[in-house]
Amino acid sequence: MNLKQNITSFLPILKWGKSYDKEWLKPDILAGITLGAFTIPEAIAYASLVGLPPETGLYAAMMGLCAYLFFGTSRQLSMGPTSDVAILVGVTLGGLALASFTEYAALAAITAILTGIFALAARILRMGFLVKLISKPVLKGFLAGVGFYIAVSQLPKLFGIHGANGGFFERIWFIIANFDQFNLPSFIIGMGGIIFLLIVRKKFHKVPGALILIIASIILMSVTNLADLGVTVLGEISTQLPTFGVPDIATDISTVVPLAFACFLITYVEGMGLARMFSVKHKYPIDPDQELVALGASNIAAGMSQGFPIGASMSRSLENDESGAKTPLSGGFSAFIIAIVILFLSGLLFNLPQTILASIVLVAVIGLVDYSDLIKTYRLSKREFAIAITTFGSVLVFGILEGILIGVIISFIDLIERIYNPKIAVLGRITNSNKFGDIERHPENKQIPGILVVRVDGYQIFASAENIKESIISLTKTQKTPVKLLILDFKSSPIIDVTGAEMLKELCEEMIVEKTTVKLAHVSGQVRDFLRSAGLEKYFGTLEADTHIHDFINEFDKEFEKL
Repeated sequence: MNLKQNITSFLPILKWGKSYDKEWLKPDILAGITLGAFTIPEAIAYASLVGLPPETGLYAAMMGLCAYLFFGTSRQLSMGPTSDVAILVGVTLGGLALASFTEYAALAAITAILTGIFALAARILRMGFLVKLISKPVLKGFLAGVGFYIAVSQLPKLFGIHGANGGFFERIWFIIANFDQFNLPSFIIGMGGIIFLLIVRKKFHKVPGALILIIASIILMSVTNLADLGVTVLGEISTQLPTFGVPDIATDISTVVPLAFACFLITYVEGMGLARMFSVKHKYPIDPDQELVALGASNIAAGMSQGFPIGASMSRSLENDESGAKTPLSGGFSAFIIAIVILFLSGLLFNLPQTILASIVLVAVIGLVDYSDLIKTYRLSKREFAIAITTFGSVLVFGILEGILIGVIISFIDLIERIYNPKIAVLGRITNSNKFGDIERHPENKQIPGILVVRVDGYQIFASAENIKESIISLTKTQKTPVKLLILDFKSSPIIDVTGAEMLKELCEEMIVEKTTVKLAHVSGQVRDFLRSAGLEKYFGTLEADTHIHDFINEFDKEFEKL
């Protein structure tokens, strides 16, 4: 690959920009305006989840969209603040003992920069596979837990109760203990906002309901005395564009390294899922490695502009797609709209009720809890459903970051257990054929006296080798007639390691003592090469590419065809 190709690969805008069709400009502009209208209220609301001023959410959204414009490969993906990452950052940083709010804000920005560095490092080291550490059940359980966590965190604003903090159950107890602070006007306004947004979402989903709600609530607060009745407003927002630079911080940044790594994993998993969906829908390629660069650049840009960690938003990306976006340029127009609001219109947001922000967040997080997918998981696999529910409960009991770490650990334990204890199937001959199948699934299959055919459904590696050997020996001793021929079907064992080969050697030596012949059938090329290198052919003969079970039985028992 020459220098020009390298630059084009690193900056996809040079490729799609060169072939940009002027007919795309109008839909990109319209999609950008619509996307901006949806992004502004959500960015302000999600900044409150982090515990930062509203302008930081606008900064993060603006810079994330700008960076993705240059580095992203998905035409519809919208980068910016997301509810799950915002609450993850807010809860984790809120649990640290920090000297001042300035240090808190700086640490949030540092977390974004570290998130970006993790993404770029993964690209350089070609470690994108790391995102697969989070399985679908873990991610679904995590998002469900985060959804409940966010909902409880917003209830105090909805009820007009001040001072709530702590974990999930602590917040619930705080609300109950301080319910005498309940503010009816705040509750009515917030519930009205929720009802309005739900109606818009169902009936008029292309209408920027959150923006309309914000404008209407600001007008309402401006012409009434609701503030005197205890309805809290947003207050002053900075009218300056962000200053750029690495935050100066005295705190040991190692305290947020696990948080940044978790943000990286979550945002890349969610972002790639969305990017693949759009690429299939619109039939264009995406580059998973380049998406790591885009995610890294977006987070570094957000962090260096006083923002916080960001990722691809599902709701805004879908809205961008439905609005007709043709290229990432729609995100550029959206960033321009956000800049205009910061410079000239932010003063108008002073009277925005906090309870309206709570209603926007509460409606936005409804999609985090995918009940239908959890039910589907339960029907398909009780084990994986248990992992999802354990992750969900861990998020609520132990916290956001701890919850996802527990989910990942449990999923790995489950994986190790599956590897350690693979299914070992005894095969019998299928009637009127030379094929063999699992007699547990098909009891009508017939075993041949004196012959035991076994298939290991899994890898024959260090974690499972000893267990496999003991199970096979046990099977030979429980047969009705002494086993004279043991056939190991390798059809479902594509991988073997040194420990697995040693296990085979020990098994063969024990079978020699029992006067039992061992043969291997359906051995893949990779496994054949490994066993030859290990010098094991002397135990079970020359390994051929197309050796079948019935071939060995024919050699062993000339009466086989009469059975």
